[in-house]
Amino acid sequence: MIIERTTFALLLYFSSVFQVNGQDPVFSQITSQPLLANPAFAGLHTGEVRASIQFKKQSELPTSSYKNQLSAFGIDTRYKAGSKDFWTLQGLISSFKIGDPSFVHQKVSLGGGYLKLLKAGRYGKGTQYLSLAFQFGLEQTFLASNTWFSNQYDTNLGTVNTTLPSGEPTGITYASSLIPDLNAGVLWSNSWSKNTGIYAGVSLFHINEPKTGFIPNADTRLERKTTLIAGGEWSLTENTHILPVFYYLVQGPHQRISLGTPLRFNPRAWNDQALRAGIWLHGNQSDNGKWFFGEITFQTIFELKNIQLGLAYAIGQKPIQTSSFSRNSFEINFTWIKPADYKKKIICPRI
Repeated sequence: MIIERTTFALLLYFSSVFQVNGQDPVFSQITSQPLLANPAFAGLHTGEVRASIQFKKQSELPTSSYKNQLSAFGIDTRYKAGSKDFWTLQGLISSFKIGDPSFVHQKVSLGGGYLKLLKAGRYGKGTQYLSLAFQFGLEQTFLASNTWFSNQYDTNLGTVNTTLPSGEPTGITYASSLIPDLNAGVLWSNSWSKNTGIYAGVSLFHINEPKTGFIPNADTRLERKTTLIAGGEWSLTENTHILPVFYYLVQGPHQRISLGTPLRFNPRAWNDQALRAGIWLHGNQSDNGKWFFGEITFQTIFELKNIQLGLAYAIGQKPIQTSSFSRNSFEINFTWIKPADYKKKIICPRI
């Protein structure tokens, strides 16, 4: 029956697919799609417009038809508000699908905010900003067109036969209506120079705990999620910098901690080009409340003036007594930043 298959897919997904035991999938490269980490990242970059597209796919699953994919596109910009502050605008599209048949979740969000200059930097004393932002989105969950039911599994042939009766009630569409969702965040930053600074913020996702169930009469909701993020950039040598990141999320009974340690190499001869390389370590809380090492991600980012290309490969681990399926994943990110003119530039930490 569809309920049995859907329950199995959701349990497998939430416990293993994207290496987090919460209800939201998570990219391995947290800061490569910053609007998913905290809406208040909008406008907090040196350019005028930032656009980023990111895609993650899990490999080595039970069958070739079993698909686990996560994708997102985000864009943000800022506009002058007086002589020192800015209004910020953002847009975000995200989608994930899992399993065979595919369970699909899609969301479109628009948002706005305010970027307040707290302190103008002089003589290396630092430039500080406080960013406030919100996102309002519409989301939908449904079963994809390749949906099949347990009654359509032909035991004689050992395969699925969609011509067989499904055994499901007629006239039912396994899709939710468009559900409103509200997120908000705040972020503080302090920059001492072009290559030295810190940031820290907190955000709330699914503030209204939207109902997402697509099975008739089901009351399935996304639990409210709280995230904390902190990071920055420090010089190790003249040409080498470290960009550490700490990310924590809690959603219902589930928690996750991510630590990133990318290094950035930028010799003078390279001008505006740079190379980043590093690892991310992810720890998850299992269903029994115990913590385990969930994933290690190897990351490389090529910075080519106003373009960034990020590649990552994650090796997944699992707690004892869970599925033995392999959960390694590949992730790619492409980010473009439109340069800002003098009046629209700001000094902020690099993420």
